[in-house]
Amino acid sequence: MDRRASKTVDVQPYTTVNGKEIGLVVHNVEEGSYVDRVGELQTADRITEVNGKDVTALSNADALKLYKDALQSDVIKVKRAR
Repeated sequence: MDRRASKTVDVQPYTTVNGKEIGLVVHNVEEGSYVDRVGELQTADRITEVNGKDVTALSNADALKLYKDALQSDVIKVKRAR
């Protein structure tokens, strides 16, 4: 995912109904944005990795920090689960 495109994606911490923190979820993708047009990420996709690091084992705060820090890179590699 291109860094410029990532600004059009709203990512939130993901917590199960049992209260377990297991990474991040795409809350919203701006309609008409690059990410929307190519379908790289869609609303409700779970992000399980950021730049090769498993975020499902991190706290929500740490996972969100890792994602936000990755926004400084030219390219962000995410792995998703649907």
